[in-house]
Order: sequence, then C-alpha cells, then structure tokens
Amino acid sequence: MIYMGLVWPLTDRMYHLFQRQGWTALNYKQEVVVQGFGLNLFIHYALFIGIMLTLHFLAAPLPMFTLETISLFAMMLFSLTSLGWIDDRWGDPEVKGFKGHFGKLVAEKHMTSGLAKAVFGLLVALVVCWQLSSSYGEFMLFSLALVLSMHIFNLLDVRPGRALKSYWLFSLAVIPFVSAATLLFLTLPVLCSTVLLFGYDRRRMAMLGDTGSMALGGIFGFQLIVHAPLILVAMFVIFFMILTIAAERISISAWIEQHRWLKLLDGWGLVKK
Repeated sequence: MIYMGLVWPLTDRMYHLFQRQGWTALNYKQEVVVQGFGLNLFIHYALFIGIMLTLHFLAAPLPMFTLETISLFAMMLFSLTSLGWIDDRWGDPEVKGFKGHFGKLVAEKHMTSGLAKAVFGLLVALVVCWQLSSSYGEFMLFSLALVLSMHIFNLLDVRPGRALKSYWLFSLAVIPFVSAATLLFLTLPVLCSTVLLFGYDRRRMAMLGDTGSMALGGIFGFQLIVHAPLILVAMFVIFFMILTIAAERISISAWIEQHRWLKLLDGWGLVKK
C-alpha cells in the first residue's frame, strides 16, 4: 500500500516532466505522445528496493537468496533500461529489424544505435544467465530465452497496450512456478507498475518506447529462467523464434488484424479517440 501510494502520484509527475522536457515522438497515428515512458518500470522498482532495504536494515532482514536475486535483477533492469533510453533519445527510428540494422552495418560500415543496443543487451543477458545457470546447457537455453524475450517485446511495442498485455498473458504461464519470495519482491511490484503504465498507454498518452520494451522483455525473461521448468523455457524459446522469423516476413499488426480473436484481444482496454 505504501508503495502504490508513492508510485501513483510519481507516475503522473513523471508524465508532466516528460512533456515539459519535450521527450515525445509520433505514434502510429502520427500523434505526438510521450516517448520512453517505460523508464518508470525502473524508477518504480528502484523506489520499491529502497523501501525493502530500509525494512531489511530496520526491522525484517531478507533471506540472502532474496537479496542476491533482487540485486541481479536490479542490475539487469538498470542496464536494459539505460540501453533503451539511449536508443529512444538518440537512436535512428527509420532503421527497423535485423535486416535493417545489419544492412546498415554492411553497406555503410555504420553501427546503428539499435544494433549497439542489441550487442550490449546480449552482453547483459550473458552475464545474468551465467549467474543463474548450473550447466553450459542451461546457460545456452537461458541466454536464448532472455535475449529473445527482449527482442519480442521490442517487436510487440508498436501499438498501444500490446506489450503490456502480452507481458500479463505470458506471465500466466510462469506464475504457478514462482516462489512466494519472488512473487512478493519481483512479480507484484512489477505488476503494479504495468497496471499504472497501461493507463497512459491505452489512452495513447505515452509510449513505453525501447526503454520500456527492453525492460519488460528483460523482466519476463528473468522470471522465466529463474522459476519455470526447463521444458517451459524451451517452449518459450521456440515460440519466440517463430515470432522473430515471422516478423521479418510479415507485419505482426497486419497478421493480428486478420484474426478476429487476436484483434479483439489487441483492442481490449484501449480508449478510442
């Protein structure tokens, strides 16, 4: 309750700060909206960590495992959020997809901010997965899961609410395996943040941007590899690979429009204006 009481007004203040600073971009309808609002995912969690550490030292010490997991998660979240923020602020929005970024590198010998984001995101994923894996096989599987998760959420964040609703939907498969400690110290605070951000995203007031999609992909990937059984991790890896290959050939938005139930789900909760 204390956490929600703090982040609710904080999010509104951040929205007005973004507007004043001119941190905006054109959305898919060519409307000027706040860009990179997914920065709040990290800010909210940093505030949550501050509250938890205060309680840890003053009242109720946390288990060492919980502290180590939270520290690794926070490091990952900060790194991915920073990479996304740099791309949102100074990246080239015209270059899209693997072909676009690698084509720019090959043809012009120029590394785009998107490609740099992918390279450094891969390094972050490797560091995280090395800490969490107990064998080389797990390390490879976990790395694929985390990297593909970041990429998929980046692909999904092209329409209002799509990335956030996908996070909720994907998380339903993982939550049954999540420990009570992770549920309290990771899943619930992130869920609160996504609900708050959905209010801005669904009304086309703000976009998560690469800042939010990188963070959200990292968050889901982390939850997946920490708690889900290996078979479920492998299933998500295959699913994400299929989506990645398909996205290079067809538009995900166009494909959703062709399937009624996906179109209904994609439009759920959105405000038409």
